[in-house]
Amino acid sequence: MGKTNTIRWLVAAALIVGGVFTVNFYLDREVQTLARDMLAEHFHSEVALDTIHVRLLPTARVSGSGLVLSQTYGGAKIPFISAQKFSANASLWGMLSHTRQLHHVRVEGLIITVARHPQGEKQPTAKRKVPELDIDEVEADGAKLVILANKPGKRSLVYDMHHLVLTQVGKSNVMHYLANLRNALPPGEIEAEGSFGPWNFDDAGGTHLDGNYVFKKADLGVFKQISGTLSSTGSFTGELGRIDVKGSTETPDFAVKSGSHPVNLHTDFDATVDGTNGDTQLHSVRAKLLNSTFVVNGTIVDVPGPTGHIIYLHVVSDDAKVQDMLRVAVKTPPAMKGGLKFDAKVKINPGQGPVRNRITAEGRAYIVNGYFSSETVSEKIAELSNRAQGNPKGDKDAQVPAKFDTAFRLDAGKLAIRSLNFNVPGAEAKLHGTYVLDDQTLDFSGTAMLQSTVSEMTTGFKSLLLKAVDPMFKTKNAGTVLPITITGTRDEPKFKVQMKRLGEAKKEAQSN
Repeated sequence: MGKTNTIRWLVAAALIVGGVFTVNFYLDREVQTLARDMLAEHFHSEVALDTIHVRLLPTARVSGSGLVLSQTYGGAKIPFISAQKFSANASLWGMLSHTRQLHHVRVEGLIITVARHPQGEKQPTAKRKVPELDIDEVEADGAKLVILANKPGKRSLVYDMHHLVLTQVGKSNVMHYLANLRNALPPGEIEAEGSFGPWNFDDAGGTHLDGNYVFKKADLGVFKQISGTLSSTGSFTGELGRIDVKGSTETPDFAVKSGSHPVNLHTDFDATVDGTNGDTQLHSVRAKLLNSTFVVNGTIVDVPGPTGHIIYLHVVSDDAKVQDMLRVAVKTPPAMKGGLKFDAKVKINPGQGPVRNRITAEGRAYIVNGYFSSETVSEKIAELSNRAQGNPKGDKDAQVPAKFDTAFRLDAGKLAIRSLNFNVPGAEAKLHGTYVLDDQTLDFSGTAMLQSTVSEMTTGFKSLLLKAVDPMFKTKNAGTVLPITITGTRDEPKFKVQMKRLGEAKKEAQSN
């Protein structure tokens, strides 16, 4: 009896093992066809697959290699998803149920290529009815996200993802994602988490996404003219082709190469980004640099070729400090302090040269209650003010406030000043000319108008002698009018009175 039972158990075991081998053999033959059809239906793609294997015991497991899912874009096929190797765990019931359920999928060599279809292109699906596919979790290390340019001549965007986890992956599901990736420019680490989908297979740019991000250790030094380590946090929502982003940045060591003085720069921003090409609309960027605040809006647009982006900005400030701007821009201590207001439109062209040679700017700037830091300059300004008010023996050590009002245009490293009004108590100068940034050369001409007459600007016998020439320089609006030029360099300016322009200068003074 015992021997008979043993034989029966052995026969049963043989039948079971044989059945399992038979099923596995059948599955390995049939599962490729089913897998191709399921993937085609699930991802709306044509499927290429080198190998796929199914194991039912001790737990269900699917593995394979050489997976490529292709879609049509502009009449050509592109690899939407490709993977060198993949493996998945599932329950036996999950493999046999109406909706195929995979618990954990691990992918090696994953590349996701996204193409935006502005007109919408119908993608392929399975030719027969197949089970639906749901995946609890997809995990991939060393993956790449490639977003193809949607216009000829523009560059594709490539993101290297150290770690990617997708959960609740299904044809009609909103997926949850967790991604660690490295940003290309400026280089830095990004951690992002949120929801994504359902995937719009006929127009990837219409796929919904939202989430929060942390951007760490972004090196601004790659931009050559600036430096610093930027960090940023924020949130985003929208579609892949139009993402609304709100956040803030902190750069505790921001510096401009020309100044080399690290300062803290904080911004709060509201922008819209086209995730398919990187174009950005800056609705509002509120920046605080030292004790100065300013607001920026504009656009950043990718251009054909390898040279980068073209940037249009509108920069406005009603609460800036001259000393803050000078501290950032120049290496020497700020030459002036005071309140600063400005309104400028800026264009930065793409290219490899210095930013100052690629920037175009136009606008107005105002300095109120400006005081010069140099004692020598401050004494000269005080002396000018005293003499202009007819008090040549006034206090030379007095702090005299100056005002500037200028309209300017910067183009290819040359600053053209269409009008510059300079005021101190008793004196006003109206100038126009140019300043070249590279060699710091000056070429200005204009008119100075003083409250006092020529004779009132001095004392003693010299004053008596000069009374005879007072009428020559006097107008109804000014005691003295002087046509002047300023040439030389910023460090060594040369001032001259151009007597041949005296008549023209007096007419100008009378018209003001």
